[in-house]
Formats: sequence, C-alpha cells, structure tokens
Amino acid sequence: EGRTMGNANLEAERTIAYEIGLQQAVNDQVAVNVTVYHKDFRNLLGIEQLTTVDNIAYQRYVNRDYGASKGFSLEITKSGGLITGGANYAFSFSDGSSSDPNSLELINTAISIGGDSEVFAERRILPLNWDQRHTFNAYINMQRKDNWSVGLVGYMYSGQPYSPTFVERFDLSDREYRSLGNKPVIWNVDLKAKKQLKFFGLKGSLFLKVDNLFDNLNEENVFSSTGRADQIARLPEVAKLLVQEIQGRGLLTLKETDIRPHFFSTPRKLQLGVEWKF
Repeated sequence: EGRTMGNANLEAERTIAYEIGLQQAVNDQVAVNVTVYHKDFRNLLGIEQLTTVDNIAYQRYVNRDYGASKGFSLEITKSGGLITGGANYAFSFSDGSSSDPNSLELINTAISIGGDSEVFAERRILPLNWDQRHTFNAYINMQRKDNWSVGLVGYMYSGQPYSPTFVERFDLSDREYRSLGNKPVIWNVDLKAKKQLKFFGLKGSLFLKVDNLFDNLNEENVFSSTGRADQIARLPEVAKLLVQEIQGRGLLTLKETDIRPHFFSTPRKLQLGVEWKF
C-alpha cells in the first residue's frame, strides 16, 4: 500500500509561449528593452491516489496539472564612461493547479476488472509557490581603468505566497486558504570594491566584498499563523501551558523557543583580500 506506480499512458508536457519585445537605443550609451510574454504549461505531472474494490490503495503519476505565467519587463542600461549600470523591473503572474508534482490529491475511486477508474478531483487555479508579483534589480559600477572600481548590486521583490492558518478556528479547512497570503518584501544590496596595485613589478589588487551590505534580515520563511518569521500566534491558554512547561525546564523563554534562524536570510558577510598576478 502507498506505493507510487508509473503510468505508461502519460503524455509529454507541453509549453506554449508568446513573447514580444522592443529594444531601443536612446543614445550611444543608454538603451531600453521592453518585453511582454505569456506562457502556458500543460500536461504537468501530478500524483493521484486510487483505491481498488479490495480496499488496496496506491498512487500513480498522471497528467493532471496546469500552469501559466504572464507579465512584462522593462530594462534600462548605461554603458561607457566613468559610470555604468542598469535597472530592470518585472511585473508577473504565475498561477497553476499545483506547485509540487509530488503533491497528493486524495481521490476516491472504484476499479473493476477490465474497467476504467472513476476519478473525483477538485482543482483550483492558485498562485504558485514561486509567484512573485514585483521584481526589481539594479546595479551601478564606477571605475577608472587600471586603477580602481566600486560596484553595487541590489534587488527588491514582493513576497511569495504562503498558506495562512487560523489558531482560533479549527473548523476552517487549510485548503480554503492555500496560497492566499504573501510573505514580506525581500531586498538586499551587495558591494564590491577593488584597487589595483603594483609591487616590485608585480600587478595585484586589494579587494573588498560585502554581501548584504545593510545587514538586512529578510524573512524568507514565515509562520503560517502570522505571516512573519519572528512572530507566532497561539491561543492564550496554549501559550500559558507552554510557558509553564518551559519554566519547569529552566532553559529558555517562550520567545527564545520561537526563534528560527533558518527563516531569515544570511546576515552581512565581509571579505577583504589581496590578489597578485605572477
């Protein structure tokens, strides 16, 4: 029981894509690029669970899922001169019937010898796990050839979907609120600087690299009860029992037990070094 079976009748996944773009040079240093696109993904793999008349359950892969992605992007770049850089903004929708090909949709079926299975399934088109409505990227670089350079790279994008839960309502199905919440905005800036050096006829450079320049702790994962990485909602009576249990152990506070370091992005990282060419 519970085995996942193959399916010789699977069809090939199919992607239908439409895209139109425009590239325009404003002058000899500045260019603009606009792209509009739409993609359909059909016959995506999923898993269904079947039960025979002998009450034997098994799973099999089927072509059941669908997805779509659409949006536009606007990019501006500058090249040449002391300062170079660019910026890109994208607005997009990514919706579909499932984000995971191995997710299980419970289906009640009855199979007779030589007969076909009768399938009962409910599918809804929801935001996919990687749906990201707004995405902004930018970079800027200043340099003197064979002397020094300083560059910044940054990004900001809207939070991806999560499925909220409600601690005070046990009668509400989690399925009804799947992918209806959004995580907080994510942003980051990195810096890299380099100074060319000469020492005893050898060429080298002194470099500084800083990841997460502003030490921003992005909330990459969140508690489903609050939509935040540093807050968890509990019923008062549940919180009281937990406090009593933790105090009995005498190790941590309730707030400390709620800390999830892996819910946050990596903090600031600084690298300073020297390179020599022989």
